[in-house]
Amino acid sequence: MLGAEDTIAAIASPPGCAVSGTIRLSGAASHQAVRGALVGAVGDRGAVTARFIHCSDVSVPVRVAFFHSPASYTGEDAVELALPGRPALLGRALARLLKTPDVRLAHPGEFTQRAFANGKMTIEQAEGVAAMIAACGEDELLAAQRLLRGGAGADKSRLASQCADLLAAVEAGVDFADEEDVVVIGAQTLRRELEDLRQAIGVCAGGATPMKTGCETGAMRVVLAGAPNAGKSTLFNALLGRRRAVVSERPGATRDLIEETLDLADVSPLAPSCVLVDMAGLDAVFIARGDADAQAQRQAHAALASADVVVHCDPAGVFAPLEHAAAKAPTIRARTKADLPSPPRDTHDSRDDRSEGDDNALALCALDGWRVDALKRAIADACARARGASALARVAPRHALALARSAQSVNAALEILGGAQDDSRSAPDEELIAQRLRDALAALGEISGKTPPDDVLGRIFASFCIGK
Repeated sequence: MLGAEDTIAAIASPPGCAVSGTIRLSGAASHQAVRGALVGAVGDRGAVTARFIHCSDVSVPVRVAFFHSPASYTGEDAVELALPGRPALLGRALARLLKTPDVRLAHPGEFTQRAFANGKMTIEQAEGVAAMIAACGEDELLAAQRLLRGGAGADKSRLASQCADLLAAVEAGVDFADEEDVVVIGAQTLRRELEDLRQAIGVCAGGATPMKTGCETGAMRVVLAGAPNAGKSTLFNALLGRRRAVVSERPGATRDLIEETLDLADVSPLAPSCVLVDMAGLDAVFIARGDADAQAQRQAHAALASADVVVHCDPAGVFAPLEHAAAKAPTIRARTKADLPSPPRDTHDSRDDRSEGDDNALALCALDGWRVDALKRAIADACARARGASALARVAPRHALALARSAQSVNAALEILGGAQDDSRSAPDEELIAQRLRDALAALGEISGKTPPDDVLGRIFASFCIGK
């Protein structure tokens, strides 16, 4: 690692005034640098109390903890100093230490990078350190701690092992097909194994998908869904508190997606960021009316599939099932025109037979704002639940991208395999299939840090603060 022979030093405590502040050093010269700034002779084992000369002959009390390689955070000789937590004092103390030969200021994340380079932690655990520092709530903190413990990587390691076993079987057929004692994997068996691997990657990726972003980075996407003329645009304007979407009694007036930031602070001060999305009404009839309507339907279905929270709108409180893509998102049912009488329920109603009434649906009226605040509170609660459920996705987006690349490679292998079904013979184009499996295995290896490219390492540790 570049500069690993240097001793690094940095302030490791948060900025601002505090009772105590921390300065951290790591490297061969760390013990010497600290002892040179202490009053009198002190040992270099364990924790000692002394006085630190930070400016001329001025000294302050300090608690010094000495660590010896490899029994330290970085795996090197290291020292941690606890001093009074005044920013100016910490700055002068650090400047004193940096005057020692071979001691320099640490780069962001360099302490943890050295810990990774010296085998003290995996790359996944290093990401857990950064995630714990950046955690904004208990859910994110718990997910970061799971990363730090290595728990999130156990599933990926099993995937890598499954992929490696399948790759070995395919390559055996390529390299040793002429050997009598080698059992070549058949096309049907290979297809089944590839599909099992793809399914396993999909299950693992379900908890580590990339964050969806809208008008604000990391904002939760709340989609208003329902049939045409269900009152979505009127409700969109009511939630925003201003006229943003065009409202018309003619069905299908809304075609494009409209996204605006929804402020939930008035009903829930701790609510996460939220982007409200209005879209075309869901109706297969509009697909056949023309290209513009068909495109609007495709956009609406894509928005529904990417939703973190769905507000299912129906003027009468009778809700037809939404498509499967939104099944995982928390759904709030809203009777949008509660000022109108509900139609009588008729078993011969022309509505979809699967439609169902919901006595627990939130009744409101967007025209005069009746119970709109109640819907905003329900949205805030649903966003909080969705945010907690997807906390791992926010602390490990690199994992999600690697899983996506791995899944693409497995899909490519299945496409190469084509419709081959004869299990008595080996699969066609085995060499190409083996290459796709090697690509999938390389992507999975990036998660555990077994095969991380240098640029991946650089991006990870660049996100750290100095002193970590």
